[in-house]
Amino acid sequence: MLDIQLISTFVFLIFLALFLLTKRKGLVIQKIIYPFLYILMYRTKIGLKFMKKTAHKFGSILKFIGLVSICIGFVGMIMISFLLVKTLVELVTVPEAAPGVKLVLPLVTTKVSIGLPFFYWIISIFIIAVVHEFFHGVMAQTYKLKLKSSGFAFLSVIVPVVPLAFVEPDEDMLRKRPLVQQLSIFAAGPFANILVALLVLGIFYAVSYTHLRAHETRH
Repeated sequence: MLDIQLISTFVFLIFLALFLLTKRKGLVIQKIIYPFLYILMYRTKIGLKFMKKTAHKFGSILKFIGLVSICIGFVGMIMISFLLVKTLVELVTVPEAAPGVKLVLPLVTTKVSIGLPFFYWIISIFIIAVVHEFFHGVMAQTYKLKLKSSGFAFLSVIVPVVPLAFVEPDEDMLRKRPLVQQLSIFAAGPFANILVALLVLGIFYAVSYTHLRAHETRH
């Protein structure tokens, strides 16, 4: 019997290939180590009006959130740097130590990657990318920074494999803005992902607690 997750993966890859084929004239290549590692970008205007309306409606709150996100961002970078160094030291000094960082890939479980069911992986990628880029865009609009486009992107390791999203600010305008504004825009996306993660954990805890209490009541 065929695995529905495996079938879904193949269907996704087929649709991805068809999308790239039909939209090939509008694709932009951001070269990293081309042709082995690069990003394909497809520019649109999706969500830009909604970002502008959100920024206009909640501007004062968003500016405060921007300052908080800068602080959280620096704390997060310090913590992650410490954990990476700690993991590196353990890998060198303790041969049996487990890797502290792994890729998260659909259906692929190895020493360097964690395998997830395809649906979990694609839904997670979608939520992370949309929330991340939406808040980058909203924070940019809060400071009246022009957004040239939004769109889809695909991280490519020889061939496109991981779907992404992006918003594209006017970089010339961005460089001229005060440092606090720049940092607020940069930090908004990761901070939004942290908030969503905490929200999901809160919901998971509430559901688990309710289920446990109901189980205890029945017994």
